[in-house]
Amino acid sequence: MLPEFHRQMMSQRTAELRRAADEHRLAREARKAEEKAAKNGSGGERRRGLFSRILPA
Repeated sequence: MLPEFHRQMMSQRTAELRRAADEHRLAREARKAEEKAAKNGSGGERRRGLFSRILPA
């Protein structure tokens, strides 16, 4: 294989792997944010407060 061709293939593969890693990282961060929001109860639920008032969560 020609060295120039091999170098081009390596750089393309590196770019593909970096894009895949970025997508995976973004998906992982989004999942973590969703879990944190669900844990904190900020999912739009409403809770009853004192004297039967409805307070936003």
